[in-house]
Amino acid sequence: MEKYIIFFYKTSSDKEIIMEFIEKLDDQTGAKVKNGINLLRLYGLTLINTPWIKKINKKYSIYELRIKTNLTIRLLFFFLKPKTFVIVHIFIKKTNKLPQKELNLAIKRTREFI
Repeated sequence: MEKYIIFFYKTSSDKEIIMEFIEKLDDQTGAKVKNGINLLRLYGLTLINTPWIKKINKKYSIYELRIKTNLTIRLLFFFLKPKTFVIVHIFIKKTNKLPQKELNLAIKRTREFI
């Protein structure tokens, strides 16, 4: 039973870049990403006290959903309205620190909604 609604960012030309990224992953990694999204759909921000979710930007309330496989995948999302999240960016994290360009892109896309 889903408790939260999750939307995936689309470009102005309706390109579903988040889903396309996930579909290009190998089967095992893609399954882990989908599992993480399903956990977000079921438990929302109650996962903030777990290794799954971390708030990364206070001004726009952007969070990261952390997926760890042989790759380190991050999905950046924000809380749009009660029970609704929008995943605005996904990338493979290669360093310990969140790259500023990845955060800037998530902020840019978030601002399109608010």
